[in-house]
Amino acid sequence: MILLRKFFVKSSDLELKGTEEEDHTYVGQYVVVNPAIIGKTIAEVSQGSHIKFIISRIWRDEEVILPQGATVLENHDNLLVIANKDDVTSIEILFGQTVRRDWNKEQIDWNKIDSNVESRTIVLTKNNLNGKLLGQLRLRDMYNVNVSRVVRGDIKLLATEDLRLRYGDHLTLVGTPQDIDHAEYFLGNSVKTLNEPNLGNISWYDTWLSYWNHSYQPSRYGISYSVGYCWRTNYYGNIGRNICSAFSHGVLYHS
Repeated sequence: MILLRKFFVKSSDLELKGTEEEDHTYVGQYVVVNPAIIGKTIAEVSQGSHIKFIISRIWRDEEVILPQGATVLENHDNLLVIANKDDVTSIEILFGQTVRRDWNKEQIDWNKIDSNVESRTIVLTKNNLNGKLLGQLRLRDMYNVNVSRVVRGDIKLLATEDLRLRYGDHLTLVGTPQDIDHAEYFLGNSVKTLNEPNLGNISWYDTWLSYWNHSYQPSRYGISYSVGYCWRTNYYGNIGRNICSAFSHGVLYHS
C-alpha cells in the first residue's frame, strides 16, 4: 500500500484535464424581472425551486455584490449564475430575462470583470476536509467567498451544498483577494501535500490487486525476469485507472 501511494500517485494526477464534453455546468447572465422573486432572499428562491443554481455575483447599478443566502433580490439585478446545462431554460423562466452573452468561452479572464473581485482555483489538500459536504464548510459565512464550481478529475460539478468533497478537488472561489487568501489557508492548496499525499486518502476498499505477471526472457547473461503488479483504483474521483509497474528485475543465473 505504501509503495502504491509513494511511487504511483503524483501531483500531476491532480492536474485539470477536462474538456467541454465533460463540463456539465453552464454559466449565464440573467436579469431579475420576475415579480414572483423580487424582494425575496436567494435562500427563499432556492428553497422554493427544484432547480439547483449558484449565484456568484450580483451587479446592482454600479455595485458588485458577493451574494449570500440572505441577500435580497431587487428588480433589474444582474446575476451571474452557474447551473446544470439541462436547467438553462428553467433558470431563464425563474429570473425572467437572459442577457445574450457567452460566459462559457475558455478565454474569459474572470479577474478583469470586476476590479475588487477575484476568481481563483484552490485545491483541497486538508485531510480533515476529505468527505465533508461543501455546505458543512460554511465558506460564505466564515470567509465571505462563494464556490462556483468544483472540478474533480475530468468532470466539472455544480458546487451545491450537498456535494461531498474529495481530496484533490479543484474549487473555484469568488471573493476579494484577502478573503480568498484566508479560505485558501483553510482548504490547503499545498503543492507539498500533493507531492507527498497522505495514505489515508486511498482505502483498501478503493484499491485491489488485479494482475500479477511473471515474465522470463533469455539473455546473454542467463535468464532475466521481471515481476509486475497492476492495481485498479478509485482515487480522487478518477474511477477505474490502471496502475502497473515492474517492481523488480534481474538475472536468475549466469551460464
